[in-house]
Amino acid sequence: MNPPSPWQRYQRFLCDCPNIGLRLDVSRMLFDEGFIEGMRRSTADALAAMQRLEEGAIANSDEQRMVGHY
Repeated sequence: MNPPSPWQRYQRFLCDCPNIGLRLDVSRMLFDEGFIEGMRRSTADALAAMQRLEEGAIANSDEQRMVGHY
C-alpha cells in the first residue's frame, strides 16, 4: 500500500476550529497513521485531569491547595 500523498495527509490531519479562529496543520509532522488513535485515551485522561483542576481539585496534596496553572 502506498503512503498517503501530502494533500491527503493535509485533508486528514488539518485541525480547523472556526469558533476560536484556529487552524492548525499537523500534516507535515512525522507521526504514523496510528498515532492519533493511539493517543486518544491519554488525551482524554489529560483533559479530564485539567477539568478536575479547573473545578478546584487539590493538585498540590503536600500543600493542600489548588493550582492556577498547568
